Amino acid sequence: MGFEKDFVVGAIVLAIALVGIVSPFLLYVSGRVSPGSGGINATDIGSLISSIMSAVTHFKFMGFGLGSPTLVKEETINVTGPLKLNVLVKGGGVSVLEWGKEGRVRIVVLREGMVLGPSTSIYEYRYANDVLNVVSADGYVIKVYVPPDYVSALNTRISGGGLQVSVSDATTLRTINATINGGGIELRLGKLANLTAVIKVSGGGVEGRLSFLSDAGPSASSIKVSVAGGGVDIRVHAPTHAFKVTCSAESGAANVVVRGEKRSVVNGNVSYEDPNYVNASRKLSIDIAVSGGGANVWLSG
Repeated sequence: MGFEKDFVVGAIVLAIALVGIVSPFLLYVSGRVSPGSGGINATDIGSLISSIMSAVTHFKFMGFGLGSPTLVKEETINVTGPLKLNVLVKGGGVSVLEWGKEGRVRIVVLREGMVLGPSTSIYEYRYANDVLNVVSADGYVIKVYVPPDYVSALNTRISGGGLQVSVSDATTLRTINATINGGGIELRLGKLANLTAVIKVSGGGVEGRLSFLSDAGPSASSIKVSVAGGGVDIRVHAPTHAFKVTCSAESGAANVVVRGEKRSVVNGNVSYEDPNYVNASRKLSIDIAVSGGGANVWLSG
């Protein structure tokens, strides 16, 4: 009796993702499953990959220290917007969250207690000319609270740390540029339109939950992700958009699900394009390239 292709692809994606993410993250995942619960449902590869991707960022927000985090600094900054965010993470954690204070950004800096690691931990943030620069290194977690519909660009470089961005109204967000080396990023963004995202992963993970506006005017968005030794789990809700998807896997595997229709590949290419894509007023293209990693992509209309 042979195995179904989807099961084989899913298993390979899972195995590669496990290898691509460092062991502490995996320990965190296993800790989330209590004894007697039956563990994570192995038949739902997407949920398991999602848990692993989430662990990449969530683990860093827990920190390697012992004891509860302590408040280092808290400040509210007046901003004129639209706001450009530049985030550098080196073994620390940064969380960008939404709050309802128009024209103001709140910064909260936390320090892990009794950090087990180098004593050179640093943090830094600076705002000038509608640009907010944030730096977090080992031992520090920085929470940035932004007004809805305020961030225009996100540029980030992550080395051994985690970035979480959760903004329900990201209408003004036009560009995301992310480079990840041995870390993870979690994106939960809503009300998107005319977005261009480029994400490069080397030994890390990406989890995306993206929702696009259905009642906006003409919109052309694109998401490009390249993976070298890591995992990607992206779910997109864009009910009025036409889709174009290209996914290649070299020494890796990928699952692509478009409106419930699944395509899977191991060491090959898989693609999909809506018949009306070229002339559609609202469109979204996704290009995923995997080398020594795994990817899961869900598109729903």
